[in-house]
Amino acid sequence: ATGGEEVSTVITMDVNPSIQMRLNRDDAVVSVIGENKEAEEILKDMDLEQTDMTVAVNAVIGSMVKQGYLTTDNNTVLLSVENDDADERSRVEKELSENISSTLSTYDISGAILAQDMDIDDDMETIVNKYDISYGKAALIEEILEERSDYQIEDLVKLSAQELILIYESVDDDRDVSKMTGTVSTSKYITRDEALNIALSNAKKAKNEVSGLEVEFGYEDGRLTYEIEFNADGFEYEYEIDAQTKKVVRSVDRDDDDDDDDRKNTQSSSSSSNSGSS
Repeated sequence: ATGGEEVSTVITMDVNPSIQMRLNRDDAVVSVIGENKEAEEILKDMDLEQTDMTVAVNAVIGSMVKQGYLTTDNNTVLLSVENDDADERSRVEKELSENISSTLSTYDISGAILAQDMDIDDDMETIVNKYDISYGKAALIEEILEERSDYQIEDLVKLSAQELILIYESVDDDRDVSKMTGTVSTSKYITRDEALNIALSNAKKAKNEVSGLEVEFGYEDGRLTYEIEFNADGFEYEYEIDAQTKKVVRSVDRDDDDDDDDRKNTQSSSSSSNSGSS
């Protein structure tokens, strides 16, 4: 807090710029922090202290649009709120989600806002400091890791807020859907069916020849992928398809009867990861 003013709410907004605002009990801004270089550029000419939170958020979102961080393709904001009072936290999440959506619509952007509760504890502080990410991204990564313990935090921190939200929606079937306003744009990615067809073609299988089919968003080498699994002819097939380049970045087919007898065709270490990385 500045000037000894008491902070009752902490919010972070993550797009690529990550911005933290601290509010007093009247929803006025006590302080604003740009948590990365992009955020510092967004805030450069702004004096938001003592303004109402909605006015401040409007200004920040407008600047993100004008500087190209929020577009029809990159339409997603991760909104994270900490407040000891659960009712107040929900109120702030709802008001700001609606406010961000309304502001984006004035720029002809159909926005997607994921609101999440944020409890800043020692574990989160460790993640934030070690990987130099925002509290909001750290909180969402913790949620993803609860669902997928095989995921690595070192890889997740490389992904954008929009990509993390797509993975979160894909892996957490029990999430509170009321926290999501709008729909995350996937226009810059291939579709689920396109990814599945690439995997089936690689395996030389038709869709009606496979069982146990699972398709969800994942990641490989800091890029968003489709993780695809299915069974056919006594084998388990696993694929990772780059969601933008369509490259098969990982493929494994494994005998159902012997999990140790793997026949691996890994294409990520050579041509695919090199040509598919940005």
